[in-house]
This record gives sequence, structure tokens and C-alpha cells, in this order.
Amino acid sequence: MILLDGCKEEIKLLETKVVKLEDLVKVKDAVITLQTEKDNNSQKTISLLEKQVQEYDDLSNDLRKELKGQKVKSFLWKVGTVVGMLTTSYLLITN
Repeated sequence: MILLDGCKEEIKLLETKVVKLEDLVKVKDAVITLQTEKDNNSQKTISLLEKQVQEYDDLSNDLRKELKGQKVKSFLWKVGTVVGMLTTSYLLITN
């Protein structure tokens, strides 16, 4: 009789242990799911930031090209102004 009571109590303890282990597995699965979602969100954020950096690089390159073109136009404008002034001065002096 005592042996049977001991076995019943051991079965109850094992069942309790199984329930606790199942709860731990559920918690572990929930943590894994949350970490996976966090990783996915981080990957999306990284992807968006990489796209943003690429857009800034493209914009920077476009602005460099535009600035170079403006420098050329400014230089040509200055050269044209000097040539025009020299031509006007020459024509005024010779007449």
C-alpha cells in the first residue's frame, strides 16, 4: 500500500514536471517568435536605410555634376564678359 501511494505521488510529481516543462517550451517558442520578428524588423530597417543612403549618394553625384556644369557656365560667362569688354575697348579706342 505504501509502495502504491509512493508511485501515485511520483506520478503526480512527474505530471507536474511535464506541465512545467511544456510551459517552458511555450515561453521559449514565444521568445523565439518575438526575436524572429525583431530580426525581420531590423532587416527591413537596414534595407530601408541602405536604400536611403543610395538615394543620398545618387543625389550627391547629381549635385556634383550640376555644380560642375554651373562652374563651366560661370567660367564661360566670365570669359565672354572679358572678351566683350576688350572688344568694346578696342573699338572705342580705334574709333
